[in-house]
Amino acid sequence: MSVLNLDRTLIASGGKIPWQVSSLSLSGRDRHPTHTTARRILLAPDGKTISGIEVEGPEGLQILRARIYVLTASTINSAARLLRSANEAMPRGIANSSDVVGRHYMTHNNSAMMTLSVRRNETIFQKTVLLMDFYFGDAGFPYPMGCIMSPGKIRPEILATAIRGVPMPIVRALAERSFDWWIMFEALPDSENRSPPV
Repeated sequence: MSVLNLDRTLIASGGKIPWQVSSLSLSGRDRHPTHTTARRILLAPDGKTISGIEVEGPEGLQILRARIYVLTASTINSAARLLRSANEAMPRGIANSSDVVGRHYMTHNNSAMMTLSVRRNETIFQKTVLLMDFYFGDAGFPYPMGCIMSPGKIRPEILATAIRGVPMPIVRALAERSFDWWIMFEALPDSENRSPPV
């Protein structure tokens, strides 16, 4: 396993959507490694400082070292990397003495709805309507939850990706007459709802 020493900041990042692969970027003059995934954080023997990041890429496993490390790999991926970085000093993973990292994962179950009018909706920024607590919880949480809101105005280009094959003049006419809604349902925290360290 090779070691690459960098003189700048190392940022381990990842996308929110499942098909985006976690990647690395380097600030400053260092070369940007491509098709590379940050696997885990390596600690120094004292268990208090980072000694490097183990990465996997076209050249196999490598250790990257830098002066500053930043982990921004989304909720699930950041927790997975912290858990995967367990060692003798931190057997539950980095920053996880409470055994809470990766637990109590909550997500907003989102849905979009588009309503149509015979008249054009000439609103440019329609994010002005909000309805909170529109449904009651479940047996374990008997309080109102949820949110319905008007998002930013839907654009024809975005709508075209959802209704493929429809001619653009029709897509534009639909977008011009749409009133759009964003609907969110809550997921309550559960200690067994967790990010796996895989």
